[in-house]
Amino acid sequence: MKNLILIVLICLSGLYANAQVLDDPRVFDAIFYLNKYPDLKQAFGTNEAQARQHWFNFGIREGRQASPNFNPSYYLSTYPDIKQAYGEGNYAGAIQHWLTWGLGEKRKGVGQTAAQPIPDADMCWAVSKPRGAGTFPTDCGPGMEYDAGLCYPKCQAGYVGVGPVCWRSCPAGYRDDGAFCAKPAPYGRGAGYPWKFGDGFDLSSAKARCEKDNPQGCEISGAIMYPKCNPGFHAVGCCVCSPDCPAGFTDIGVSCAKPSYGRGAGTIPKSCANGQEYQAGLCYTPCGPGFHGVGPVCWADECPNVFPIRCAAGCAKSSADCFNAVVNQVITPLEMVANIAGIVVTGGGSAVAKSAAKTSAKTIAKESIKSQLIRKAKEMGKNLAEDAAENAASTLYEAQLTGEFSWEDLDPTGIANVVKAFNKPLCKDIH
Repeated sequence: MKNLILIVLICLSGLYANAQVLDDPRVFDAIFYLNKYPDLKQAFGTNEAQARQHWFNFGIREGRQASPNFNPSYYLSTYPDIKQAYGEGNYAGAIQHWLTWGLGEKRKGVGQTAAQPIPDADMCWAVSKPRGAGTFPTDCGPGMEYDAGLCYPKCQAGYVGVGPVCWRSCPAGYRDDGAFCAKPAPYGRGAGYPWKFGDGFDLSSAKARCEKDNPQGCEISGAIMYPKCNPGFHAVGCCVCSPDCPAGFTDIGVSCAKPSYGRGAGTIPKSCANGQEYQAGLCYTPCGPGFHGVGPVCWADECPNVFPIRCAAGCAKSSADCFNAVVNQVITPLEMVANIAGIVVTGGGSAVAKSAAKTSAKTIAKESIKSQLIRKAKEMGKNLAEDAAENAASTLYEAQLTGEFSWEDLDPTGIANVVKAFNKPLCKDIH
C-alpha cells in the first residue's frame, strides 16, 4: 500500500514539477550558496543572480546544498522510501517532495550539526542586502492630486490646480498666460460715418448711411457713427472691437484675469504606488520573504538560537544586551571625539591626535599606550623619560599581540572602545 501511494505521488510530482519553484527561499539562499562553496564564491563573488542561475543549471543536478534548511543528498540518503521512489540522483525530485509533502510529514531536511560554542559577543550583525535609494512618494489617494511634492484636493470642473490655488481654465481660442487668458485678436470697425454737407443739424443721415451698410446696427462715438461690434465683442474707444471675457473673468484690456480659489496648504504624500513600501518619507522596493527593510537596506529576519532577540541591524542575546550594545555604538564614538579633543587642548597628547590622523593603527596603539603611561606616571608624582616611555609602549604593544595583554586598558582616546563596540560576529556564521 505504501509503495502504491509513493507511485501515485511520483506521478503527481511529475505534473507538479513545472509549477514548483525550485528557488523557494526554504531551499535556496543565494548568500548561503555562495559562502558554502568556495568555487562559486570565487567565480561569482556576491552576485546573487549568477548564483541562482548556477543553481538551476548545475547546482540542483549536482545535489549541492543551497540552504541551511535543506540538503538534497542528506534527504535522499536518510529516507530510503523517497530514494527508492524518486531515484538515487533525483535531487530535484527530493526538493519537490520535501516542499510538497516532507515538511507536512515532519521530515528533516538537514542533519544535526555539531554544537558550536556560544560567542562571547552580546549581539551579531544580520545578513543584509541593498535595495536601492528611496524615491519620494507621489500617490495622494482618492480625491487628491500630486503637485510639486505635495497633495491637494482636486479642483472643481473647469479649474486647474497650481500649488494651493485652483485657476479657471482658459476658453478655446484664448492663450493661457498663468493667471491671465490672452484674448484672441481684436478687429477694427473702420473710420466710421461722419456728418456731411447737406445733412441736417444732427447725425440721422450719417446713421442711415451706416445702417444701410451694417445690418447689425450702428452707434455713435464722439461725433461719428460706427457699426456696432459683432456678438462676443465690445467697443474699445472709437474704432476697435475687443473680444468679451467669459463670465466670471475680469477684463483687463488685452487679457482676461482668471477667477480662482484656494484649496489649502497641501500635505506631504505618504502613499507609494506600484507595490512599493513607505518608510520615513521615502518609497522602497519591498525586501521579499525573510527580510525586512530599514531605509535602503534589507536585513534578514531570522536570528540564531543564541541571539534570539531582534536588535536594530542585528540580533542580541537579550533585550538588555540589545540596549547596551546600541548605546555603546552611539556613545563610544562621541567619547572618542571628546577624548581626542581634550588631549589636543591640554597639549599632553597632541602626538596621539596627529598620529591617529596620519599613521597606521600600530602607531596609534603605541602612541596611545605611551601617552597613558606618561599620564599615569605624572599622577604618581613621577617623571617618565621619553625614551623610557617609548620603550615601555613598544614592549606593551608587542605583548598585546600575544594575547597576554590588552592595550585598550591604557587607551586614553577611546579608539579601542569604538572597535570593541562594533566588532560583532555575523549572524549567518552562527548556527
